[in-house]
Amino acid sequence: GYNWIVTTMEQYYEKYKNDSWTWKGVEQVISDILYEDDEIRILWKAKIDALVDLNNGSPGVFSMDHKTMKQNRDSVSNNHQFMGQCLVTNQRSVIIDKIGFQTSLKPDEKFIRKEQSYSSDRLLEWQEFILPQWAYKWINSHETGVWEPNFNQCESKYGFCQFYKDVCSQDRGMREENLRLFFKTGKPWDPQSAEG
Repeated sequence: GYNWIVTTMEQYYEKYKNDSWTWKGVEQVISDILYEDDEIRILWKAKIDALVDLNNGSPGVFSMDHKTMKQNRDSVSNNHQFMGQCLVTNQRSVIIDKIGFQTSLKPDEKFIRKEQSYSSDRLLEWQEFILPQWAYKWINSHETGVWEPNFNQCESKYGFCQFYKDVCSQDRGMREENLRLFFKTGKPWDPQSAEG
């Protein structure tokens, strides 16, 4: 419980206490227009966990994304979050700061900082083709009210999607009722607000 979280963080700070990186920002919101044509403009907004200068000769600051892990797995490079962070920070890499809470591993094994790098062509493809494709798909669904089911995220390395059991795996007639019973509608997200 709580004591293990404190112990894990003490181990984390001990491992990186002589780190030469310079921290430039924490929980900073950055946004930029990543795509625009005659019909749409896409504002990408990211809340960056940390901005760091690696002090290794690499120019500029890099975004760092903290990820907790139960198992040490490779990160997937086809990640919208990471590619978007690269573009809004004008970098081709993001630092993934993996923090493991395993009791069976030594601190050297459960704290891993990995640089996820992209070629200019991959970032350009994502920005000019993949991102607008998803935006147009969302616009179409929003206008028609027809949302295509996506079963690719029902189960991930973090467990089941919160809607899987009570909504998506139910009969069509039960989904709206279960949404009303088991989920609370929050304040609509405003990507143009200062809070993120």
